[in-house]
Amino acid sequence: MSRIGFDKGIHPYQLQLRICSFPDTQGIQNRNSVTLNLQEGRITSYYTDEDQVSTAIKEYVASDDELKELYDFLTVDAIEQFKAMPDSEKSQYEIGYYDWASLRYLMVSKDGQISDGSRHRVYSNDPIEMAIQWMRKTSPFGQDFW
Repeated sequence: MSRIGFDKGIHPYQLQLRICSFPDTQGIQNRNSVTLNLQEGRITSYYTDEDQVSTAIKEYVASDDELKELYDFLTVDAIEQFKAMPDSEKSQYEIGYYDWASLRYLMVSKDGQISDGSRHRVYSNDPIEMAIQWMRKTSPFGQDFW
């Protein structure tokens, strides 16, 4: 079921996020991640305990009103345009960085196309950072994200 405002031609279906710290740059040993399903409006947080015995899963389904804000800025084109922006231009939007870590993302978009990437710095105009801030604000467990 697609939510009101979701357009499979311009929005990614899903965005998966995890923080990867040095020396585990691929995040294989990472114990928590967040998945944003734009088509269903579902935010899912996964946290695996230290012994890797159990995983706590929290879900929140956003309302159509909450999703309208997300759909306005989180598009495949916006992510690709940000990715293509030269570092010299991005620097004016820099608001922080991941200390000894990076944010890894996996995006599933139309026709099952998958793209991935990472962020070492935090930019105010980055659609992925904007989505993280939206999830933190919207989800009742949003402050638990790394």
